[in-house]
Amino acid sequence: MLLLDSISGRIPDLNEKVGNLLVTLGDQSTLNFSGTIGVPIVEGKSAFRLFAYREQDDGFRQPRRLTVDLRHRFW
Repeated sequence: MLLLDSISGRIPDLNEKVGNLLVTLGDQSTLNFSGTIGVPIVEGKSAFRLFAYREQDDGFRQPRRLTVDLRHRFW
């Protein structure tokens, strides 16, 4: 029985060690990390997959204003 990875839709690799790391740098001191590690437990039958995510920034956000034009009512 094969189970799909619920986020990416991929079939997990039951025979090989796999992994990836993504680092994103941006303005306002933005720093994001995400990584995945997959390791077979019983080769060809089961595997362990671990995902980690970390997001960091300086906390400053521009306020967004919601404006409603009452001249165009939907009722």
